[in-house]
Amino acid sequence: MKKLITALFFVWSSSLFASGYLIDTINIKSIKLNEIRQIIVFKPIGIEDLDSVSILYLLDGEFSQQRFEKAFEQKENSIIGVGIINTNRNRDMLPLKQPINFLNFIEKELIPMVEKELL
Repeated sequence: MKKLITALFFVWSSSLFASGYLIDTINIKSIKLNEIRQIIVFKPIGIEDLDSVSILYLLDGEFSQQRFEKAFEQKENSIIGVGIINTNRNRDMLPLKQPINFLNFIEKELIPMVEKELL
């Protein structure tokens, strides 16, 4: 039984390191949305050493890890993923609810913060 637990731990721990990126959650106080928004950041290990980095902004951030992983594999570790977690999806994304505040949040608050803090 002890050998089985050791083997399972080894498989589990090696899969954590095999991913090649770190996941962090950041809270942003949005003036445009008048609320605190949570952002998930997927940052490859060693990305600081690269000359050129792409940033992928992912809506429905709470479900963004698989989408980031596919892009991460294709871009060969030169991409940062930024998942925007929903607080009110209908308000933010439906044309009838005037999503202009959400778009302003992305353009005027989120992108500048990401470029300043993560690059």
